[in-house]
Amino acid sequence: MQMRFFCYLIIQITFVLCFSSESALTGEVEPPPVAKELCVVSDGRIKESSGIALSRRQPDAVWIHNDSGDAARLFLVGLDGKTRGVVRLRGDWPVDWEDMCAFVASGTSWLLVGDIGDNARNRSLATSKGRSKACRLLLFPEPEMMNTTELEADAPTVIQFEYEDGPHNCESVAVDTERNEILLVSKSKSGSSDVTGVYCIPLTLNKGTTTATARRIANLEIIMATAMDISPDGRRMAILSPDGAFCVDRRENETWGDALKSKPRIVPLPKRRNGETVCFGRDRNELLLHSESVGQPLWSVTISDIAAGSLSTSP
Repeated sequence: MQMRFFCYLIIQITFVLCFSSESALTGEVEPPPVAKELCVVSDGRIKESSGIALSRRQPDAVWIHNDSGDAARLFLVGLDGKTRGVVRLRGDWPVDWEDMCAFVASGTSWLLVGDIGDNARNRSLATSKGRSKACRLLLFPEPEMMNTTELEADAPTVIQFEYEDGPHNCESVAVDTERNEILLVSKSKSGSSDVTGVYCIPLTLNKGTTTATARRIANLEIIMATAMDISPDGRRMAILSPDGAFCVDRRENETWGDALKSKPRIVPLPKRRNGETVCFGRDRNELLLHSESVGQPLWSVTISDIAAGSLSTSP
C-alpha cells in the first residue's frame, strides 16, 4: 500500500512539473467567460479547420479553410453551420495554409490567406521554388456569394516574405488597417530556444507579386501560438494558444509593439478538439472558435473589457 501511494505521489508530482514546463506564461487568469455553442459545422469537406474569419459581406457567416493537404479553397459557412459556398483560388496550390483574416480597406472587403506554415523552417525568398517556396500572403476582394454556391477567383495581390532573423514556423496572421500593417506571430514549442515573436509587414493592396521582410517588433512569453486576429475597431488583439486566448488592448496612436509590454490576461476557452482557429465577431467583445475534425462546434465566447489586458514581453 505504501509503495502504491508513493508511486501515485511521484506520478502527480511529475504531472505538475510537466504542466508547469508547458505553460511559459505567468499572469492573471480570468474567470471563465460566457461561451455559447452556435452550431455544428457539418460539411464533411472541412476536415482540418485551420483558419477562420468573419465575413464582412455576410456578417452572419464565417470563412473557413483547411490545413495543409487540401486544395486552395475556402468555405463560406453560416452561423447555422450550413455551407453557403466555396471559393477556389485559380492556379494556386497551398504549401501550408495556416490562418486567414478579413478586413475592410478603402471601402472594399478583403480576405487574406496566410500560406505561412513552415515546420521544417526552410522557407525563404532564396528557396522560393518548389515545395519549400517562400511564405506567402494571398490577398483578394471578398466574393459576395449571394447568387452562387461555387466560384473561382484570383488573388491579385501576393506578398512573398521572409523574416529578418531567419525562417520561423507561423500559424497566426492579422491585419491592422489603422496602421496599414500585417501582423504575424511565430509558433514556438516548449523547451525550444526559439522565442515567440511578433512580426510586422507593411500592408499593400497593389496588384502583382511583391517581396517583403517581416520585422520583429516584440517577443512574447507564449508557446504554441496557433491563430490570431485584430478586432474590427482595431483596438484589440487576440492570440490563441493551448493556455487560452491572450487579449491585449492598445490606445489611440499606440503601436502594437508598445501595447505588447504588460502582464498577460488569459481568457479561458471551452474545451475543443484541436482548436486552432480564432477570429473576432462583430465587435471586440466576441471571439469565434472552431476546431479540427469533421462535425465540430462553432463557439461564440463573450469577453469583457476587464479581460483585455496586455501580454508580457521578454527582454
